[in-house]
Amino acid sequence: MIAKIWNGLLKAAPLRLWAIIGAAVVLTVFGSGLVWIVWQGPWDASQQAVQLNILGWGLWLTLGMIGVIVASIAAVDVKIKGPGDTSFEVNGDKDDPAKS
Repeated sequence: MIAKIWNGLLKAAPLRLWAIIGAAVVLTVFGSGLVWIVWQGPWDASQQAVQLNILGWGLWLTLGMIGVIVASIAAVDVKIKGPGDTSFEVNGDKDDPAKS
């Protein structure tokens, strides 16, 4: 059943389009959460630092997600190397060598 749904979705549109739509939904919910944090005011002076900290980290996370979306739309190759042997790699329109 799940395989039929998955195959139907992939026939309707490419996986990248579904990923972009899903990312838009996540960003909308996340942005609504940030607005809700601000809207819950007035905040006590002791809680304003916590509010700004949450908003700041939330905005950094949002910028990171927007960067991933832009990279997927542009179909560029992105390779990020972290400490040690960790890495994150996105291949644009290249064919998957495992399928060849």
